[in-house]
Amino acid sequence: MKPLSPLAAYVVLWGASMPLELARGALVARGPMEVALALLCVGACLAPENSTVTALAMAFRVAWWLGRLPFTWDSEVLAALTDLAVVLHVCAAESEHPKGGAARGAALVAGVGASLRRQLGWFYLAAGFWKL
Repeated sequence: MKPLSPLAAYVVLWGASMPLELARGALVARGPMEVALALLCVGACLAPENSTVTALAMAFRVAWWLGRLPFTWDSEVLAALTDLAVVLHVCAAESEHPKGGAARGAALVAGVGASLRRQLGWFYLAAGFWKL
């Protein structure tokens, strides 16, 4: 069995946690959109190397989050921005390397890693400023 790339490992954890998130508290999956989202997340979890399924599941989650505005938590904003960053990097990697391969995977992992580090840095800088 081929080892998972760091991004695929993230997708597995993300895909496994999202149905659990949909099944708790006030966010219990009540409609077809939440059920479709849960199914897409499970699909992404089962096929983490498939960038199309991953991008579709994360884009659907961003759309679901946008539909819930302004009734969201700050952690949900960060999660949606993270999903959006991954979707944009997957789309960019697909356009740069349409045939796939190791070059696309390396560019995708490097790009997502750099974006998420910057994103978290800005988030924690703002949170620290807000605390002061």
